[in-house]
Amino acid sequence: MEWKACYDTELRSPGAREKIAHWLQAARQDDASTEPFGRRTVLSFPHTALDYSGFLQARVASWLYQMEFRRVIALGVVHGSLIPQARIAADPQASSQDRDRAFLEVAGGFRALATRRDTPFGAVATEIAEMPADGVVRPEPQGMLQREFSLDTFCAIVRLAADVFEAEPLPIIPVYIGMTRHPITGSFDTAALLAQWLRTQWDDATAIVTTGDVVHYGEFYGSTNEGADVGALTSRFRGRLDDLFVCAFIDRDYELAYQMSLRELKSDQRDILAVLMGLMGDAAVAEVVSFELSDYADILTAAPPCFVASALIAYKRPEDAGATTSKTTDMRIEAA
Repeated sequence: MEWKACYDTELRSPGAREKIAHWLQAARQDDASTEPFGRRTVLSFPHTALDYSGFLQARVASWLYQMEFRRVIALGVVHGSLIPQARIAADPQASSQDRDRAFLEVAGGFRALATRRDTPFGAVATEIAEMPADGVVRPEPQGMLQREFSLDTFCAIVRLAADVFEAEPLPIIPVYIGMTRHPITGSFDTAALLAQWLRTQWDDATAIVTTGDVVHYGEFYGSTNEGADVGALTSRFRGRLDDLFVCAFIDRDYELAYQMSLRELKSDQRDILAVLMGLMGDAAVAEVVSFELSDYADILTAAPPCFVASALIAYKRPEDAGATTSKTTDMRIEAA
């Protein structure tokens, strides 16, 4: 599946602009949609299909403009299935030498050197942050991110939000997070270095956001079909997500959190999660603001069940944690 082309087609489809504008306006009018999020919250949005995640991404975009940030660091997923080196690094059948060499090529953060990104709703300035001397964030190897799509819809919605809110378009610094756990030694040193760099970039004028589809379920994704209906699966995975966050932010167990994300939840945020653990510090809180399982069976022409989580998550330091309310479902229904 060529997801980059698929999601671009969604954004250019008839009525898409008007639908997203409605979601943005609804988020701006709903005080509760941004009130609980402080300046040092890291909001995580999904990159599922537009009708599954667009209203959630619109809520994030509304928060960014309402808080009057001056720039955004957006942490994107590097989908390893698209990159040969990542597949080699993760392959237990490959030699240790080959895996280590491949890991060094795909570990850390990557960014394109372009100073602008074109979207269906206009161009977004993509500022270039100061590169760390240790090389943990570096320019992408040629063509590495050519098919990567995890921030495409978000950048487009942030650009459209500027028109809707009659504001200057926010500049975005996309940083795509590759592997952060060494596949042989199990070291999370790369995650720690990324977290250290992000702390040097994070000030009151800068927002940090991230993306991730935190659950994949179904035979298409290698899950055993247990015959449960969507309601039961939603309850189960929502609970396991809470367990994951206790493991990550309370128990501080990097390895178990990674393995839960990889093997049970099949989360594409598993490498980013280790970075967030280092960035947010001890006793941080992950509040699941919205969570639904989105049906991808028709999109993938795959046997059901085939679900991907569309979740909005607020990662907060303990002093910033509090009750979070959500009206995102109502926003989506009104726009349909």
